[in-house]
Amino acid sequence: MHKNNFLVSIIMPVYNAEKYVGQSIESVLNQTHKNWELIIINDKSTDNSQQILLGYKDSRIKIINLTQNGGVSNARNAGIEKAKGQFLAFLDSDDLWHPEKLSKQLDFMLELDVAFSYTQYQEITESNERTRKIVKICKKPVDYKKLLRANYFGCLTVVLDTRKMAKPLFKKTKHEDYALWLDILKEYEIKAYGMNEVLAYYRITPGSISRNKFKGLTWNWKIYKNHLGMTTVQTVYRMCIFLLNISIKYVSTRLTGMVKKLT
Repeated sequence: MHKNNFLVSIIMPVYNAEKYVGQSIESVLNQTHKNWELIIINDKSTDNSQQILLGYKDSRIKIINLTQNGGVSNARNAGIEKAKGQFLAFLDSDDLWHPEKLSKQLDFMLELDVAFSYTQYQEITESNERTRKIVKICKKPVDYKKLLRANYFGCLTVVLDTRKMAKPLFKKTKHEDYALWLDILKEYEIKAYGMNEVLAYYRITPGSISRNKFKGLTWNWKIYKNHLGMTTVQTVYRMCIFLLNISIKYVSTRLTGMVKKLT
């Protein structure tokens, strides 16, 4: 079956996103793969987000208005429950996609018969300027044990094939995407395959997780300890491995930057 026959359900939670949500929607409208539905979940926004959403008349865009603000996990789950596509993709209301993201990723997944895929992504500023930071994929497929070492997947890059798994639901926890990826790889004993290409753009804002490393580490601790039920000793061990991976990535990124400057 040709990839054009496959419907992709795109899940976009929105909360007070008037500044960027239009750009995120446009990056979906500009996809070369046209067989998609964009399920936007308005999580009780108090700004002009709803007015912006209503300005889009494309029948593929479906808006769910929640009566109470329940957080990003609750919003995503509300969208997933309404999704009709075989493939699930995720895009937050301030991030962007490359126009060929869905097309190239579907080609990749169908050719290799992959259930879980992700891509590289690049950080951008509030004014859409691309930074030098590109988050690369893992060179080898990632299984559950490997994922325990670090979260290799940007949520905005992930595509899931629901033929090979039940519809996933996010847990109400911080780093909810990391917790879900761990659950999927463990339960279905599958691997995640990365595409060595930048197909998404993650916006760095004052509230971005990457701006608060300490808070992110505390969330990881809770995932190991509370979500996965590890002992304190196991959690400490996993945190040490996680910190080691972060250090290696940091040094590698710095060295790459220095080499580029010299050349």
